[in-house]
Amino acid sequence: ESLIEISQTEMLIHNTKDDIKGLSEQIIVENCPLMQQVLKGRKYRCISLNASNIACDDVTGTGKGGVAYVALSEGESCYVHNLQTGKLENVFVGDEDGATATITSLFFYANRVYTGTMDSVLIGWDLSTSKKLFVAKGHESSVTCIHADNSKVISGSADKSIIVWNTDGKMLRRVLGHSRGIHCVQCGPRWCVSASYRTVFVWDILTEKEAETITGFNCRCRLVSEGNVTALQYGELEVITGDSLGAISVWWIESGELLKIFDAHNSPVA
Repeated sequence: ESLIEISQTEMLIHNTKDDIKGLSEQIIVENCPLMQQVLKGRKYRCISLNASNIACDDVTGTGKGGVAYVALSEGESCYVHNLQTGKLENVFVGDEDGATATITSLFFYANRVYTGTMDSVLIGWDLSTSKKLFVAKGHESSVTCIHADNSKVISGSADKSIIVWNTDGKMLRRVLGHSRGIHCVQCGPRWCVSASYRTVFVWDILTEKEAETITGFNCRCRLVSEGNVTALQYGELEVITGDSLGAISVWWIESGELLKIFDAHNSPVA
């Protein structure tokens, strides 16, 4: 009986130590620069975790080999914070190159941060050197969404167009088809999805067989939602959308059929 009591007491001590450690970590986070800015009522327009972490099944990047940072924008400035400590690591601000307008879109991939502005400019930033990589001009209105991978950057705009850039900011192709401003865009090696108001386009990215040069975009299917599409996620066989009515919809790409709709929220899905 005494041995059982000793074992239970040791377990209680062990659990208490874990609780103390957890509380200590919470206190550190609450006192960090990021949390202090939130508590002061700072309003961030855009936020992006590092998309390259998805390949490691670690969205926050706090595991081994991940990128444990978050990028946020306020006005014309972009801030990069360490997710584990909350420490401010980088601040990217536009300058005389015409990149001084409010940031309207943001995407974080590997060691690069891409920002789109209200004055139609796309900017690439290097997290490791804290330097600006390029200022790309091609849109005629606000850059509203961005997606990128190792070989390309894709931006959508209120001018109804999608532009494909290389990672140095050179325009490769302009894609037309939407009748309204683009709200969301997502891409992969051979596909792209884009949304404007109630319409979603699923595109096949055409490339030369030997070289990886993009030769065109071919619309595979067009989906029409009841509400304005505010978020989307591509799967190999389906597209999932969130809309301004709070609904989440699952679409079958091959036929364009709406498979399922969930009345999930009371406000727009972000």
